[in-house]
Amino acid sequence: TSTSTTPISTTPISTSTTSTSSISTIPILTTPISTTSTTSTTPISTTSTSTTPISTTPILTIPILTTSTTSTSTTPISTSILTTPISTSISTSTSTISTPISTTSISTSTPTTSTLTTSTIQNELQSNNNFFDKNFANLNSDLLIVFLGTGAAMPSKYRNVSSAYLQIDKKFGVLIDSGEGTYGQLIRHFGFDQINQILLDLKLVLITHMHADHHLGLIRILITRQKLIKKLNISIHKLIIIAPDYFKSWLEEYSQFEYLEYDFYSCFEINEKTSYIDDRFIQMNLTDLKSIEVVHCPQAFGFSIQHKNGWKLIHSGDTRPCESLVREGENATILIHEATFESGMVTDAISKFHSTTQEALEVAQKMNADFVLLNHFSQRYPKAPIIDEKLHKKCGIAFDFMSVSLNQLDCLAPMISIVQMLFPEEQLDENQQNENGSQSNNIITTQPKTKITNPTNKKIKTKSKQ
Repeated sequence: TSTSTTPISTTPISTSTTSTSSISTIPILTTPISTTSTTSTTPISTTSTSTTPISTTPILTIPILTTSTTSTSTTPISTSILTTPISTSISTSTSTISTPISTTSISTSTPTTSTLTTSTIQNELQSNNNFFDKNFANLNSDLLIVFLGTGAAMPSKYRNVSSAYLQIDKKFGVLIDSGEGTYGQLIRHFGFDQINQILLDLKLVLITHMHADHHLGLIRILITRQKLIKKLNISIHKLIIIAPDYFKSWLEEYSQFEYLEYDFYSCFEINEKTSYIDDRFIQMNLTDLKSIEVVHCPQAFGFSIQHKNGWKLIHSGDTRPCESLVREGENATILIHEATFESGMVTDAISKFHSTTQEALEVAQKMNADFVLLNHFSQRYPKAPIIDEKLHKKCGIAFDFMSVSLNQLDCLAPMISIVQMLFPEEQLDENQQNENGSQSNNIITTQPKTKITNPTNKKIKTKSKQ
């Protein structure tokens, strides 16, 4: 003879059990259940592996089955306040009752091995509520940055190739780079009902260098804009294109097949300050626009844009860290800098004339920039790039379709840790690749070298075509 105690209480429950035996109802079950003739244990298991006793304020009514023959009765119990399934099994000498019970009023401590938990994310958001309340409440800004492509080299599932749209004073548009698919990205972000106005507001296009992932989508935008102007029968300034000299030849060659309207200026010309360019910039409330030679490929440039309200934006283009960018970007309000590789891949960055995340942040520190937005990530990081947590203070990660105004920049730094929690597999996958790569390299280096010989010592004839 043994005694099994199971304190259980929850809301009134109505159940039906098909049985030929008599059923007695116990109104309130708060005392231990005494059973005879067998040793009984009452395991209680929850999905959160907790041994905390279950207690709630409502009253429990449970049908108890008594019979002279051995039988099994399964009684599913559900109430409006129950969500966490708890399985209790009461074993007697003649019957077994399996009662799945769930409740939300259970307070348990759940051990976890994952850093990605709802409570962790909620704590991160709660600790940064002051940023969101202060910055997202007021979206009135004379600069809105919309990222249309934040990946390098080729489009991927999550990141298109390079392009960023600047909306100045809510009526002037500037496009920095226009990789393949930029027009489609504009439609996806602004919608069909706004795309026409966006094209008409577009006044200036800046192309950083001649790699196709930075300019291949511009032709579509030029053609669509021209057709819209013709359809509306309106008079509007030609689109200004500022790009390397080589780009003009490319546009002229395409114009032999389809007429394109634009005003072209090389990146060297705009630094000479012609009156026509100055007048067009003044109409856009810009006080200065400069091109900056950077270290990437022949005729690769960054840009400096200054507004009459005092803000200064620097766009690095593709580059290694360089002093010319630091010099022109001194005391910048915002720096958009490429971060193609993670901090540990300096050798790859040097060989391909790109920057790592740490190098981009060092550039921002040297120029005393208020904030840096990391951009142009290798497609080896399709969702979230790998960034050292120590470097989070004044930087943000750019994503496709992310739009941010100047008064929202402080919100981006606290979001980095949340983004990395949302995509923990990125770090894991990269570590696995490194481990697999090192293992495969070891295997290759340990393979014995095989000498190819010709045992017959006969000359081997080969055809010239081969």
